[in-house]
Amino acid sequence: MSDFFSNNMDIRSKRFSIADIFLCSCFLLSLYIYIILYFQGNQLSISTTTESGASSTYKSYSALVITIVSLLFYIKHPSSPTSTTRIFGIFAFYALLITVFNGDNSTYKMYINQFTSMTLWIFVYLFFFALFSAKSIKNKTISKFTTFNTILFFLLFFTNYIIGKGLGFTYQYIESYFCIAMLPFIFTFCKKWKNLLLFIVIAATILAAKRTGMLACGIAIVFYYFLKDKKNTKKATNIIKLTLLLLIALILANQFIGEEFSLIIERFQNISEDDGSGRGTVFQEVFNLIINSSSNDLFFGHGYNTVIKTYIGYSAHNDFLEVTYDYGIIGLAIYILFYLSLLLKRKHIKNINWRSAFTCSIIIFLINSIFSHMILFPNSILVLCSFWGIIDGTIHSQKSYLQTT
Repeated sequence: MSDFFSNNMDIRSKRFSIADIFLCSCFLLSLYIYIILYFQGNQLSISTTTESGASSTYKSYSALVITIVSLLFYIKHPSSPTSTTRIFGIFAFYALLITVFNGDNSTYKMYINQFTSMTLWIFVYLFFFALFSAKSIKNKTISKFTTFNTILFFLLFFTNYIIGKGLGFTYQYIESYFCIAMLPFIFTFCKKWKNLLLFIVIAATILAAKRTGMLACGIAIVFYYFLKDKKNTKKATNIIKLTLLLLIALILANQFIGEEFSLIIERFQNISEDDGSGRGTVFQEVFNLIINSSSNDLFFGHGYNTVIKTYIGYSAHNDFLEVTYDYGIIGLAIYILFYLSLLLKRKHIKNINWRSAFTCSIIIFLINSIFSHMILFPNSILVLCSFWGIIDGTIHSQKSYLQTT
């Protein structure tokens, strides 16, 4: 599996046409614009408490371009659907119905914004799935993109971090989740710069001082290094290395960023007192809203982003509750099926390093879904979806090749 990117198999050796290159360029450019606008919008919200109308408009239309290009590319390079693509297709259709029948949408921009907000992560996955099903891309190329994106996300995060610190903010830096979501890429494709990129991700996680982010990052790294070797002796060696790295990181953090380090310790100590930043109360309130819903709303949901509209401006900070209230039991069932498809896909990954990195991606997704939100606002989940699309497309094309030989 690890050599699959380097193999020149006939089924995937065709050169891309000019149209393919153009579509890929449009997709990547729009995706980068969307992400940068996300960071810019969050910076504006820190400064002014509201995102600018221009930034919101450009994000909506960038998302629309990503959606259209993904569909065009998939149509141009059709392949038999996997369990994940089928589930995503069902969810996209369901999201379209919710958008069309939402009486609150009164302009084209509102329709576009709602549909793309609900499904952008799906079309990012679809593009990378179609790309890697159709084309063999060298591991070195993906490694370069991984390095570039990790550094870019860290620089964007650090810019907002500096601005936020100047305004007195201490830990409202969810942009660090972009860096954390790069971990599966780093573990799968990077060798030369792996340790440096890992250090960058950990640095962003510590500076952000987000408890959910630190849990996701820490647990994902531990699981990866525990699972990536079959032999118990190597596992023990990895645990010892991780322990030493943790001790060094704690000493350096206390030495050079003592204020942030003290804040992290204090925030974890206060979890029982602050109820996880009030999450326990929010979870209970949203659960009460769900069980008190009418039968129609319970099955089909109240509509996109309605927890925030109902619950004084806060999201559920739990995707399972958010999906249930917004999209109903039907939406929750589709969402759970997606998790199951990831777990089943993991079993079909033969390469132990890839499987460990894939497990890492599921852990990041699950922890952030339980204590934050991943699919309500399409931000860091886009990174994970691109990773899932690459892995799924590669495995799928390998199976297709084997079936034709």
